[in-house]
Amino acid sequence: MERWVTRGMKVTLEPVGQPDRLDKPLFAINWFDTRSRLIYDLYNALASRSLFKVGGKVLFKGRVIETLSGRALDARQILLIVNYPSGERFLDLLSGTFFQIVSALRILAVRRFSFGLNERIDGPQLLGSATTPFARGPAWAIHHYASDQDIRENLEALREFASSSGLELWFVSQKIGTVTSETGAGSRQPMDSVTDKVVLFKAATAQQLRDGLLSPRGQQLVNTQPNSYVGLLDRVL
Repeated sequence: MERWVTRGMKVTLEPVGQPDRLDKPLFAINWFDTRSRLIYDLYNALASRSLFKVGGKVLFKGRVIETLSGRALDARQILLIVNYPSGERFLDLLSGTFFQIVSALRILAVRRFSFGLNERIDGPQLLGSATTPFARGPAWAIHHYASDQDIRENLEALREFASSSGLELWFVSQKIGTVTSETGAGSRQPMDSVTDKVVLFKAATAQQLRDGLLSPRGQQLVNTQPNSYVGLLDRVL
């Protein structure tokens, strides 16, 4: 799936696995650090109009307040999850002139930007709609890791762990697409993406998340995954 979003740049959505996966609702995992929160907040305010036009919606935004385990290489400050109806609608967003202009603010505001297109596998709101915004909750944690194994094979273990630890399993996803830009001169630039598998846990308190994820069972679950990172989040949206 590709499109010339400007006269000099083509963007390609490259599927991971089955090509038709990009024709269904996608969950963009934005995982990054900020240089300037003020500029980034301005970018969000301006870009929201373009996002709304293509049927996109922000489902979750949180700031990392504590790293429980993992390498600094895989850590970031901000997690933003955005839903798009399909890959084509995401390309519609990138093709918009206004969005392209305000994106200059994002480039100024962020660094170590990781981006991937994921499919949502599990979570209580899938019983209603896969794209319903997440319910409010006082304490959240992210676990992301890289693996060639389909996350469905680990789903029962995740559910069992969450249930036995008093945690709620709110979002389970895996990467199904990457983004590559190409200039007219033929230079290809893939977007960095370190969030292959992404899991969000919710609990009444941050301490419940610490106790569960730092327990022997929790450590066994997360430390057996390659490039595993676990951190607590303060939800801001």
